[in-house]
Amino acid sequence: MKTRTLTILQADLVGSTTTAAAISRQEMSDYIEDAAAQITQAVRQYGGDPFKFTGDGYLASFESASDCLHAAQQIQRNMQTRNLTVAGKPVGTLRIIIHTADVIVTEDDLLGDGIATVSRLEKQTPPGAIYVTETTRGVCKRAEFSFEFVDTYVLRGVPDPIRTYELKYREHLHTEHGVFILVSDIKRFSRLTQSVSPLVLESYLAAWHRLHRAAAKAFSGVLAKIMGDKVLMTFTTADDAVAAALILQEGAVAHGQQQPDLPPIYLTIGIANGDVHRFASDMYGTPVNHAFLMASRLDDYRIVMSPSVFDQLSSQREAFYAVEEPVTEWPDCPITLYGQRRDNPLA
Repeated sequence: MKTRTLTILQADLVGSTTTAAAISRQEMSDYIEDAAAQITQAVRQYGGDPFKFTGDGYLASFESASDCLHAAQQIQRNMQTRNLTVAGKPVGTLRIIIHTADVIVTEDDLLGDGIATVSRLEKQTPPGAIYVTETTRGVCKRAEFSFEFVDTYVLRGVPDPIRTYELKYREHLHTEHGVFILVSDIKRFSRLTQSVSPLVLESYLAAWHRLHRAAAKAFSGVLAKIMGDKVLMTFTTADDAVAAALILQEGAVAHGQQQPDLPPIYLTIGIANGDVHRFASDMYGTPVNHAFLMASRLDDYRIVMSPSVFDQLSSQREAFYAVEEPVTEWPDCPITLYGQRRDNPLA
């Protein structure tokens, strides 16, 4: 064990107890996993170390106070822009507490008065807010943030009163550069909804969602949006996006073999790359449009990508070839795309 000065972030999921009472254990497990994934992504994006997740409480540490504050703002944005789980359940809201202090670092935990401070301050923090102690405010790059004084709290088990501020942030239209967009589509879904019972359809969509959850987890993807039979995912590299697409394709084929009591999944996938704009729960941009267009025009089980995705692949290039597709309905959509070779047993 060793003692280090770190900035601690604690995030608590509000309302998880109420949610747990209304859903199954598997749904609750998925719910918690979805919420944790959004926090972990932001923590790692800003160089933090996730330490533990206890169901509704998340603990992470940062070497830099400023990085921790940026991560907290990103976590709250994530919760706003991806406010539904894969199963369509509201993720809820987070309260976040941040404090800088000397802590004892073990292999899998953080200990000390600093941890007691964020734990006690949690009860004073309203849902959706980010509370920051005077200690953290004093060591961060203050010009990058906006704070509003809240109160001075006397906390049980904490020797000194804690001056506390709220870190202010607002949701705004922001741009993410070079994102790889994957859109998957179930073909013949409208016909399917008219031919099976609601119970079968629910099980079918649950299987569909599990395929995407596994692919996102395996290749550091984000389930950005679910629209019935269509799913939008984002990735940071071409290789991860294509690897996830191939896993989804294999999973769709295996679904028919492993779950013969459910209808088969006829899957198509389009992958595009470029800058996207986010606001609230929506995502906009040319690559989003192109990925949707490609997925909607394909034959069963096919994967097609734009040239910019193919050019950035370092593996799996041999599985695709240039094809001519009449995709002129959207402006600037590339005429030459890359699709799977027909000798691929899954294509």
